[in-house]
Amino acid sequence: MFIETGFCEKRCTYGTNHLSYQGEPFNDFLERFISTFNEKNSAEIDKCISTEFGFFVLDNPGAFVIAEHFESFDDIMKLEGEYNIGYLKKCKVSCVFAKGKIPVYNCDNNETEGWNKNGCFYNDNQTLSVTEVFKKMLEFNLGDNQLVKKNIEQAAKSEKYITHLAYSTEGSIGFYFGLVEEQWRLICIDKITPCSA
Repeated sequence: MFIETGFCEKRCTYGTNHLSYQGEPFNDFLERFISTFNEKNSAEIDKCISTEFGFFVLDNPGAFVIAEHFESFDDIMKLEGEYNIGYLKKCKVSCVFAKGKIPVYNCDNNETEGWNKNGCFYNDNQTLSVTEVFKKMLEFNLGDNQLVKKNIEQAAKSEKYITHLAYSTEGSIGFYFGLVEEQWRLICIDKITPCSA
């Protein structure tokens, strides 16, 4: 028998990607996660963050995408200002998520610059290589090399769990989730700064 101890621990039968497990359907989890994210309830958000892995935030404040590792959402709430990653302190997602192809932002051409579609969408069978972002950071010397190397190791352990993602074009934000020990966990946030360089 399973006991509900928080919204990330609710259990019911669900199957995905040829895996059967006792867990909450992703779309139900996502709805509650977004509500908690909008409230900026760090304690509840942290229930969806693996204590072993923490989570990553991708940001592109200039020509390069950079990644940072956090242990707790409260670490973000303590950042000074509301720019770059600090934007997550005020970002809200207000649309209803529908299953569908994830939107893509195009910066290549002024005539077609923007999202290829608008709204909130989620999907599965998605992968993300945070390790590749950190490797680029090393290549172009975009951070403390020792810390970046440590984060590459952490990213390699956690990113293999990513199975689902959800993007909001209104908030220019994406969330990557996966099952860690049969619990939905936030693995990465993609904070998009469209065509910032």
